[in-house]
Amino acid sequence: MLRLLFYRVLGLAVILVLVSVISFSITYVVPGDVALVIAGPGASQASIEKIRSDLLLDEPFLVRYGTWLGSVMRGDLGASAITRQPVAEIVGFRLVNTMKLALAGIVLAIVLGIALGLVAALYRNSLVDYGAMLVSVLGISAPVFWVGLMLIYVFSVRLRWLPITDQGGVAHLILPAITIGMYSVAVIARVTRFNLLEVLGRDYIRTAKAKGASTARMSLKHALKNALIPVVTVIGLQFGYLMGGAVLTETVFAYPGIGRLFADVVFTRDFPVMQILMLLLAAIFAVTNFLVDISYALLDPRIRHA
Repeated sequence: MLRLLFYRVLGLAVILVLVSVISFSITYVVPGDVALVIAGPGASQASIEKIRSDLLLDEPFLVRYGTWLGSVMRGDLGASAITRQPVAEIVGFRLVNTMKLALAGIVLAIVLGIALGLVAALYRNSLVDYGAMLVSVLGISAPVFWVGLMLIYVFSVRLRWLPITDQGGVAHLILPAITIGMYSVAVIARVTRFNLLEVLGRDYIRTAKAKGASTARMSLKHALKNALIPVVTVIGLQFGYLMGGAVLTETVFAYPGIGRLFADVVFTRDFPVMQILMLLLAAIFAVTNFLVDISYALLDPRIRHA
């Protein structure tokens, strides 16, 4: 187990270093003078030189990268090239909001997705199975912005049960969490059903049934745990998707998260903020995959001992 943990941590460190190089190199792929691009048309020469000095644009790549990486590792994320506000303040506030939204969405996805997949597998080829898979297909097919607008129209405009953009409590998370979690519910449900049906067809399950064990009892006690490894992988990937792919949901609900922030800084070409966001989102995916790998060993003793 310790050896597995060591290699996974080493791999995580290598990935983060590579991502940091790619994130920092974004200023090198922008055509023209980066300082002029950030300053915009009509900017004074003094403003352009100030931006060039702040971003060390006159220094060699390794010098700039080393300085930037050293500052990031010390917790100094720099300042926005547009507002001059510290990047840590900008990203920190948005990150907390997106984490709340992503956690609410993934909890909804796990509960509903596994429940739908389990019921569909237990009642295979029945109306219950067809209904669960219909919900799954709709969740995958429906555009996120359309789902959000429909939820707003029904529950906020017509019924007036839930707020749209109020930031005052848990109620404001319900509609965005359902919107962002619908796709993940569908994916988790389909993967759970497929893997559970595969496990239910194995010899030890048939032997247990022959001895009188009920299908429901075998599914919950033995089959579900063995079917969860691929599901855990999907859950990890979906959580990373929810953290980084919330642009449409946050835009529809005017929710101040990092997805909407990323879209804003792309349009304003705020490269210091963009670099940190790219590094942060990649780190979230990498850490999530690391935790998923570790969870394999906890779920399956064969992986732990190997």
